[in-house]
Amino acid sequence: MNMTQLHATPYDTSSNGFYFDSYEQYIEKSNRLHNSYGQPVEEFEIQFIDGNLYQLFDACCINQCNLKIWFERVESLSTEQQIKLCYRCEVLGDTLIQGLDKLDDEGELSDSSLMEYIYNYVDDIDLFDNANIVVQRYFDYEAYAQDLVINGEIDKFSYQNTNYVCFGF
Repeated sequence: MNMTQLHATPYDTSSNGFYFDSYEQYIEKSNRLHNSYGQPVEEFEIQFIDGNLYQLFDACCINQCNLKIWFERVESLSTEQQIKLCYRCEVLGDTLIQGLDKLDDEGELSDSSLMEYIYNYVDDIDLFDNANIVVQRYFDYEAYAQDLVINGEIDKFSYQNTNYVCFGF
């Protein structure tokens, strides 16, 4: 399980924020927090402090309204599901809920470079049979890769310093 440390920074500048790493901690600490006038503090900016899910946190636009979903559903996702969710939110523009609802839909990731993926793809679809092996030397793999990207058939995506090729989304 991923351990994320967050900070709740009050919009009310007369009170201090607090660190937390679970939804229960957030509720407990926020319910006890009062400003310098003795009034309860209700609105917070949620800031990512430590952990390995910063990009996902940012892509999902985590705030105090969807914080419970972060702790209950997002942190417990498999690494592949977290990458897919990040791609859906960051690149495709899905909201957190939309992305979570579509996790089981079609869509695949490959952690190869774009050119490695294209070479394997062309080989897998058997574009060149033995009779056309000479033609293969003249095939422009880079142009073909760019065509697939431009047509939206594949996409390049980087998550936590690893490049992925996404297709079928």
